[in-house]
Amino acid sequence: MEMMMNQEINMKEEKAVREWGGQCLPYATKLYAKATGITSSGNNNAKEYWNNSTEDERKMHICAPSVAIWFNDEEGHAGFISKIDADGTIHYTDSNYKKDQQIENKTFSDPYYLGIRCKNFKGYVQRATSRVD
Repeated sequence: MEMMMNQEINMKEEKAVREWGGQCLPYATKLYAKATGITSSGNNNAKEYWNNSTEDERKMHICAPSVAIWFNDEEGHAGFISKIDADGTIHYTDSNYKKDQQIENKTFSDPYYLGIRCKNFKGYVQRATSRVD
């Protein structure tokens, strides 16, 4: 039963990510908006999203819900952290990391392993207000 439920959730998420353009940032920020009610738009990539966030919204410690951000001069990535269990398990999802429009749901036991998922980890963003950047 649980396996069937997870498959249904993944199918819904895959449909949603296609509707959101299949890219990592819209996927992560739409999930953040669903979790918090706080929306944002106008950012074309992870670097813009990070740069358009205030200092208070940028976190260096793991927090949930939040959008994890990686970028360098050429490319970037964003993912969504939905929750952190009492034992420290981090629940993470992203889109378009290995393959276009592919959703990955992962758990991490240590924020270090999440941080090294991609190169040039910057931190976590917890937006405080809805806005267009």
